[in-house]
Amino acid sequence: MNDNHYRSEKMFRLYGVNRASHASPMVAKRIVFAGKVQGVGFRYATKEIARSYDVCGWVKNMPDGTVELQIMAETSTELEAFLNELTEESSIAHHIQSMHAQVIPPLEGVKGFSIER
Repeated sequence: MNDNHYRSEKMFRLYGVNRASHASPMVAKRIVFAGKVQGVGFRYATKEIARSYDVCGWVKNMPDGTVELQIMAETSTELEAFLNELTEESSIAHHIQSMHAQVIPPLEGVKGFSIER
């Protein structure tokens, strides 16, 4: 068994994913939001929205006034639905002036969704 296969199998066990029903591994993104995103309940609203989706990760305020989100889901469809609600439909969407997203490796040891300090 090669290293990539081993890591993939370990990840599926770690997150309780039924390998037989999922052809691809978890998908994760790091997103940095800019705008009036601190002091307006952005992190708390993000956590509340995350409760409605099959996602895990964390959100935190950064010293430069931005907010960083690291989020993971079993499918890109679930991840994008969460991001769409957060950035287009939520009561805090209008506070976002810009966002920078990048695909990252799956988050390790993350369960649920939390607000980091």
